[in-house]
Amino acid sequence: MSETNKQVIKRFINEVLNPNRPELAEEVFNVDATSRGTTSGLFGDNKLKDLKTFAGLYHNAFSDFHVEIKEIFSERDKVFLAIEISGTHDGEDFLGIKAKGKKISWTSFNVYYLKNHKISKHWGVSNLDTRIEMLK
Repeated sequence: MSETNKQVIKRFINEVLNPNRPELAEEVFNVDATSRGTTSGLFGDNKLKDLKTFAGLYHNAFSDFHVEIKEIFSERDKVFLAIEISGTHDGEDFLGIKAKGKKISWTSFNVYYLKNHKISKHWGVSNLDTRIEMLK
């Protein structure tokens, strides 16, 4: 079961998040899924509709937005993921900051809880707030 759950998370990163394919979100998330720590909901609790806009927020601001899996561990119904996120801010404003063509990267640590091989809950912590200063 834990290997299957890891594959769900890899699919989310590689087929939904990186290529900005929100229409596939319901294939990896339960309809009542919640997420805490993502940027689109200003780091509060997010529902599936918010998660569908998450990739677009980054893809619209960072032309080469990319998430790379650095570590992935799974046990029972949980998957832990350490990722590196990078991009060049040369698109739309990001959190009120105008684009200046700066390339940044940040790390994020995430725990995904799965139910019936779909993500039911997510909790993420990143150092994005310290990187925002680099965009100014």
